[in-house]
Amino acid sequence: MSKKTFLQAQRLQIQEEEEEEEEEEEEEEEEEEEEEEEEEGLKRIAVILRKSCCVFRSTVTRAHLQQAAVTDVPGRILNELHLRK
Repeated sequence: MSKKTFLQAQRLQIQEEEEEEEEEEEEEEEEEEEEEEEEEGLKRIAVILRKSCCVFRSTVTRAHLQQAAVTDVPGRILNELHLRK
């Protein structure tokens, strides 16, 4: 193999390695972006669930208090609410 052919082969190999490294870096960046998007989505879901839970608790509490006022058994219902917390 001549020196010129050897140098060309060596350059080609270096170019291929650089392209592989660039592809790996791009893949890693894409994976990181996907993970970040997934984390953001999970955070949004957690916020929604917390808000929903608070709304649900306040709704249940109001319903129980309304029931207590109507049935005239406030002590028993308030005790149930206290035990649930």
